[in-house]
Amino acid sequence: EGQSFQLTIESAFPGKKYKDLAISELVFFNGDEAFVPAVGASENSGAAKMVNTPLNALLDRRIANQIDMPDVKVEQSLILRSDGTFVLYRTEKWIDGADSKQLADGNWEFLTGDANKAQVKIFGKMTDQSRYEEYYKGTVSDAFTRIFKDVLTLDGKTIKGKDFMQPIYIR
Repeated sequence: EGQSFQLTIESAFPGKKYKDLAISELVFFNGDEAFVPAVGASENSGAAKMVNTPLNALLDRRIANQIDMPDVKVEQSLILRSDGTFVLYRTEKWIDGADSKQLADGNWEFLTGDANKAQVKIFGKMTDQSRYEEYYKGTVSDAFTRIFKDVLTLDGKTIKGKDFMQPIYIR
């Protein structure tokens, strides 16, 4: 019952690599039944501010493209969901036979925008699986997961990352 709550973390299990706290799920119950709290679009959420931006036309839509460069072919797709989550798929296929597959997912937050462009912050985890040839060992596979963040600029024609994400061209 009530309109708000306070979450207090009393203990945590330390990770092997990261010291920050990650909450993977928060479930609310009404007796024995789980439910999702109703959340209204508040002034601070940014929902009203992003209506007249390029972001509004891209929500819940898969944006994908392929970039052919001399040494590598890159296929990538991004979905920014209206619930504030995203998923990014990226595959690199090199002419020497090496390849890399990345899956990134997490949350996004509206930062700023107008009729010509918008900026959002994405943050979450990325899993990278690579396969390549190594001298004397043959084909080697490597996989790792890391936490990342980036600021994306959307202008209606491209989605460009500041630090992590390669450009995605919108058709």
